[in-house]
Amino acid sequence: VPTLAIAQQTHPAPKAGSVTLTTAQAEGMVREVSATVEQLRRLRFKSPVAVEVVDGATARKDFESGIDEAEREEAKHTRDAWVQLGLVPPATDLIKAELDTAETDVLGYYHSGSKKFRLLDHVPALEVRWVMAHELTHALEDQHYDLAAVQKRATNADQAIAIRAVIEGSAMVSTLGMLAGEGGIREGK
Repeated sequence: VPTLAIAQQTHPAPKAGSVTLTTAQAEGMVREVSATVEQLRRLRFKSPVAVEVVDGATARKDFESGIDEAEREEAKHTRDAWVQLGLVPPATDLIKAELDTAETDVLGYYHSGSKKFRLLDHVPALEVRWVMAHELTHALEDQHYDLAAVQKRATNADQAIAIRAVIEGSAMVSTLGMLAGEGGIREGK
């Protein structure tokens, strides 16, 4: 399941199919961003990480392929609880909402153990390097710590959430480090 490193947009996605970056262009940028991530994390990649630029429909299929029947049932139970609390209407389909998000709002994602990440073709040009830094951090840490195995150690939902928060938080530190290095964040005095 491509659940690692979902970077979501805070603004509407450009029209579907508007390719801003090819896989070949992205591959060239990965080498440079990888070096920065290694420096920020003080770790070295054990092997190169590939990048593939995909459209929203491909991301949707990737996310959908990782949803099993147990997760679908859990989503129904969650929806029912949220309906009882008045948080969502009864017809809400949480799986569809997640897949819609994957298609239109996700900027990039990494498959644990895959040695590659996917970058969506609607990533704004100014955000490409930051999304790469985030996803490459997941790849780097996966090479060193086996993130799937770490996540499997959770024995309850609270532990699973905490582990996910640490994994995502680490990637955000790299993203922010990349921003700061490019003058995108000013350090307080």
